[in-house]
Amino acid sequence: MANGYPESDEEKRLSLESTYSALPEVQCSGHTGQIEDILSAIEGGRAPLIDGADGRRAIEFIMGVYQSAFTGSSVTFPLTEKDAFYTKEGLMKRVVKFYRKSATIQGYKDTGISVGGTL
Repeated sequence: MANGYPESDEEKRLSLESTYSALPEVQCSGHTGQIEDILSAIEGGRAPLIDGADGRRAIEFIMGVYQSAFTGSSVTFPLTEKDAFYTKEGLMKRVVKFYRKSATIQGYKDTGISVGGTL
């Protein structure tokens, strides 16, 4: 595992490619795809491809990345209520703020995009 990368496993790679190739073509992506899948799951009486538990694990992973980055320490999953970044409030209290709004534009009028010169 030089540099943290796993050893090459040709059999596993071929198996993953085979599994991926067998998946149906995605008709929609992004939010449209997510909504379409939820509606299809309800209509078809099946579980959605991504459920709430999957979503929670994704958010937990992101919070763990933030916690590790801002504290410089290792993170153990699953996060618990004792972890500094377990809640939004904990995150907002501890993250470094790179920009703080200090002024407001009054009476701003959108006049389109100005590119300068003559086009």
